[in-house]
This record gives sequence, C-alpha cells and structure tokens, in this order.
Amino acid sequence: SARMNMIFNETLIARILKFGVVGCTSVAVDFLITYLLKEKLHVRKFLASALGFYGSVIWSFIFNRLWTFESQNPGW
Repeated sequence: SARMNMIFNETLIARILKFGVVGCTSVAVDFLITYLLKEKLHVRKFLASALGFYGSVIWSFIFNRLWTFESQNPGW
C-alpha cells in the first residue's frame, strides 16, 4: 500500500508539472499568434486576439491529452 501511494503521488506530481508546462506554453502560443497576426499581418486586434486564444486552446487540448494525461484513446 505504501508503494502504491508513492507511485500515485509521483504520477500526480508529474501530471501537475506537465499541466503547468502546457499552460505556460499555451500562453506563449496565444501571444505569438496574436502578435504575428496583429503586428506582421495587420489583422484587426480583436480578430487577432480571438484567433490567438483559439490557437492556444487547441494547443492546450492536444498537448494535455497526448503528453500530460498520455491518452491512447483514438476517439476525441
């Protein structure tokens, strides 16, 4: 039982850290998409911001699913 608790705690800590990494990179993806659209392609700021947000949500969903929670389920 003690061994199971240790394995569970290590897995939980790893998932929390991975979740944080994905969250931080998601913020970077949002800022990068918004910046490129607004400053380089001269897209309106509200549209650029919305697309940056959507891009970061998609990034977050995919990487949390595949890396953080290591889902092997082919159905989304």
